[in-house]
Amino acid sequence: MTVWYKPDSSWKTAKVHYQANGKWTGSAQRMTLYRNGWYRYTIPDTAGGQVRMAFTDGGSVWDNNGGQGKDYRVSGSVVSVSGGKVSYSAPSFDESPMTVWYKPDSSWKTAKVNYQANGKWSGGAQQMEASCGGWYRYTIPDTAGGQVRMAFTDGGSVWDNNGGQGKDYRVSGDSVAVAGGQMITDVTPNCTIRQ
Repeated sequence: MTVWYKPDSSWKTAKVHYQANGKWTGSAQRMTLYRNGWYRYTIPDTAGGQVRMAFTDGGSVWDNNGGQGKDYRVSGSVVSVSGGKVSYSAPSFDESPMTVWYKPDSSWKTAKVNYQANGKWSGGAQQMEASCGGWYRYTIPDTAGGQVRMAFTDGGSVWDNNGGQGKDYRVSGDSVAVAGGQMITDVTPNCTIRQ
């Protein structure tokens, strides 16, 4: 079961304490901040049964559906709780893709981008598509409108990380073009693009 929870904006974190398959978790489990104030946690196995749950800020503040022992009682594969209301679907988020354009040194045979968006790294350098005029293109599916960190590689040992490890290129917007250590946001290279 995927559990979504949106606490009061004063909370700095969210945890869920739950009972599934007749057993309570030993302690409240840390939820992952996803976006727009929503946290997410996946209960590994509910055996299709009802789950009792309550939420905490990790301190003394609890949301237990209005009182001790009441708890939220839910079932299904997805549940969202916000403002004391329960729904059985995930919250909707508008996606914010970003098109990344990169023009490497002419000695590169390919280009890959390693990026961090929504607080998560891409899990390895992603293959970019050769486009036009020596440019490569990659679309990050969703940036949540936030800043993206990125570095580029030839797929081997050569990296362009904006002049040093940890510096990386940091950018936000709908698109970015990077060439020769320079980056410009919200542009498309001036060449004939193959689709």
